[in-house]
Amino acid sequence: MAENTEEALREHLKQLHDELERAATITPEERDRVGQMMTDVIESVGEQPSPMERYHRVQEGLRDQAREFESRHPRLAGVIERIADLLAGAGI
Repeated sequence: MAENTEEALREHLKQLHDELERAATITPEERDRVGQMMTDVIESVGEQPSPMERYHRVQEGLRDQAREFESRHPRLAGVIERIADLLAGAGI
């Protein structure tokens, strides 16, 4: 992954963390799912060679989570979508 893509990913993950901290109505289960999703993203990016099946699963999970949060937590959903888009653009 290119350095500028890694930087963008780190920034989006930080934004996601910040939005998660501000989301007052998020349930503990939702918070745990987002935390696990962040871990999955970080782990999948570090894998070499890239196992495409895992990347696709991570991207699907990101997009599913974004859809789930869209109405109640639109800012969280937006950051999650940007992470999924960034990974897709990087070929992940």
